[in-house]
Amino acid sequence: MTADEPRLDSIDAAGLPVATARDPYVAAQDADAIVVLTQWPEFSELDWETVSRSGCTAAATRH
Repeated sequence: MTADEPRLDSIDAAGLPVATARDPYVAAQDADAIVVLTQWPEFSELDWETVSRSGCTAAATRH
C-alpha cells in the first residue's frame, strides 16, 4: 500500500506496511485501486486521465 499525504511527513498506519509518496502520480503507479478520501485541491485537480493510464480503479468518496 502506498499513500500520498501531502500535509504530513509520515503516516502511522497501526503497524501496517504503508509506503508514502510525495507525488500522487508516483503513488498511482502499479496500483490496483486509488481511493480519495479528501476534498483537498491537491487531489481534486489531478489529471485523472493520466492517473487512469496506470490501469487502476479510482474511487473519489468526497467529490
